[in-house]
Formats: sequence, structure tokens, C-alpha cells
Amino acid sequence: MNWRDIWPYARTWWGWTVAACTAVLGVYYGGKKMFETWDWYMDRFFDWKVRDFLEMSVTPEKVGSQGQVLRWAIPRSIKEIAKATNFSEWRVRGCLKRLKKKKVIAEDQAGFRIRI
Repeated sequence: MNWRDIWPYARTWWGWTVAACTAVLGVYYGGKKMFETWDWYMDRFFDWKVRDFLEMSVTPEKVGSQGQVLRWAIPRSIKEIAKATNFSEWRVRGCLKRLKKKKVIAEDQAGFRIRI
């Protein structure tokens, strides 16, 4: 089979139908996959540093008087996170926005903290 053999088929109505369906499916499935890949790259190269810094601010486990395990996260400001991760405040805001959308962090009045 050669490329020249495909061209007569592509010029028929059946060839145009297959091409149109392929284009529609490519647009439908390609956009979702593209955004998933973008989120993966952002997490892989940037968001993990912010998440790790916020996870380090969790207090050690303590046993309460009722036998329950107590832990809490210390809220951190954007400036503290930017200084610790060597990111600009603009990049840290983007990372925090993505992590908040994934429900990994919570925003307090004092700053941002990891969800426990």
C-alpha cells in the first residue's frame, strides 16, 4: 500500500466522512488529554515543592487526654513559601491555586496550610 493509493479513497464521500469523524473525535478527546498533561507537568515541576514545604509545617503527632492523635498544620504566607521554594510570588500563587483546586491545601486568614 502506498500513499498514492489512499488519495482516490480520500476524495470519495466515504473518505470525507471518515476524515470529518476523525477530526471531531480528535478535537473532543485531544483537548482533555492536553489539559491533563499540562496539569501533570505543573505538578511534576512546580507544585510538589510547594506541597512538600507545606507538609513540613505539620506538627509532630501528640496523644491527647482522650487517646486521640493530635496534629495540625501551621499556616504559611505566600512570602514564606516563595522564599523556601525559590519561586516568585506569582508562581507560588499559581501553585497554590492548583493545589487548592485539587483540595490538597486550605486557605486560612493567616495563610495557606496543608489539609490533614
